[in-house]
Amino acid sequence: MIPGIILATVVGGVNLLAVAYNLNRHRSRYNWALAGGLLITGWIVVQMLLIQMANWLHFLYLGIGVLIILTAYQLKGKWAV
Repeated sequence: MIPGIILATVVGGVNLLAVAYNLNRHRSRYNWALAGGLLITGWIVVQMLLIQMANWLHFLYLGIGVLIILTAYQLKGKWAV
């Protein structure tokens, strides 16, 4: 129950802040999106290491986290294609 509360408040809270800043076009919106993607990715990696098992949903959320990181980094202007 405690990991679920931490997941909802920390990971979910940061991602909700990223959405709110993005809707308001705040200048630090990409930093919050990057932090949200890093938290999702880190959470999934730690979870897979702790339970020593991988499900297809782990890889789905890992991929979503990586896509959030890459998109935020691109939109921030640090990585131009």
